[in-house]
Amino acid sequence: VCSHTNPRALRPGNPRTMTDGLMRAIADRGGVIGITAFNFFLVPFGLATIDDFLDHVEYVVDLVGPKHVGIGLDQIIGRVVMGPVDPRPFPPEAYPPRYEDWIYADELTDFSGVPLITAGLLERGHGDDDIADIMGLNWLRVWEEVWGA
Repeated sequence: VCSHTNPRALRPGNPRTMTDGLMRAIADRGGVIGITAFNFFLVPFGLATIDDFLDHVEYVVDLVGPKHVGIGLDQIIGRVVMGPVDPRPFPPEAYPPRYEDWIYADELTDFSGVPLITAGLLERGHGDDDIADIMGLNWLRVWEEVWGA
């Protein structure tokens, strides 16, 4: 699995996003790709919207199927977002230059926006079963396969 990332095809220039090939490899083994709402993973400049987030979800659904996509918001609530950054895991260009770029997409700054993801997927024509999978059942499936029921 990858708990929180986004497709590099939609957000080039961020080396922490994933290539289509890597996402396919995860899906081919039954895994899940969690899509994050971090602004820097969604858009290169400005504030991302929930529609930007949903575009990323749909891209990965189209690429690997709804059984391999999850929500990986990586919310940080009630503590400091940025602390000292260890440059070893990722090169400096993997981090946004400004603190403001670490914020989340508009409407997804806290967990109260999560129902808007479901509503947005419904509006875009996704079925109830696929939405349930994306919103959490895919993660449960993988956890049960790895750890047992």
